[in-house]
Amino acid sequence: MTRPMFTRRGILLACAACAMLAGCHSKPIPADPTVFGPTRELSRSVTMKEAWAFVLDLKGGETRSRRFEIVDGQHKGHERRLDVRSEGDVIVLESTLDGAEKPDSVERMRVTSEGTLVSESSLTRSKKVITEFVPDLLVFPVSLEPKTPVVTKNEFLVHPMSDPKKVKDRGKATQTSTLVGLEHVKLSGGTVDAAHVRTVLMIDFGVATVERTTDQWFAIDPKDGGASSLVAESYDEIIKVMGIQTERDTGTMRAIEHPKTAKK
Repeated sequence: MTRPMFTRRGILLACAACAMLAGCHSKPIPADPTVFGPTRELSRSVTMKEAWAFVLDLKGGETRSRRFEIVDGQHKGHERRLDVRSEGDVIVLESTLDGAEKPDSVERMRVTSEGTLVSESSLTRSKKVITEFVPDLLVFPVSLEPKTPVVTKNEFLVHPMSDPKKVKDRGKATQTSTLVGLEHVKLSGGTVDAAHVRTVLMIDFGVATVERTTDQWFAIDPKDGGASSLVAESYDEIIKVMGIQTERDTGTMRAIEHPKTAKK
């Protein structure tokens, strides 16, 4: 809901897998529950600017980076770096696993005139595909209201990196974004209060189908209500072909440093 890589990595892997006759499923609870506190009701909305402060208001030529520790899943014990930069009106978000020479995934996003953050396309290097979203895939609406899910529909077009004009596969997708509540997230430097957002993505590629849940936590400062963006993410995917599970992938990561809102 990107929307990857972590953040949007799961969607990209799911789409690429479906293009190779694979699909995906999800579980809503992170594999390491000690990282997250109990859910409390959140009485106000969470805005796009709060949730995605990390990628907004970039200056020309500026690159921002944030490091995450992977605490569960295939790459447990490793780090992942998110780099974001602006190319005109496009926001480029890259995800790189420690030790890799090139990003695992590259996502091209933009902010619409209505103030919504959307993704135009994503590149998944391991699968050698580019996934195009028609219309652009919702990353975060202008705001998310408590108990008011936002549902969007898209078409996913999968192109081989070697021939971006060729359509390798296509699927119909339904995505639901929900504001779950307020939770504690334990980081190495302390604990932060974070808005928990859940994105459920279902894609039908015909033979293969995708069902995916991504849980993201966006830090909120209890003093002023402000946020400085993503501090943790958890995902779970199950790949199915003709209704039979063929693969499963899960992972949880949390920010290594988050001094603005961390408290001992």
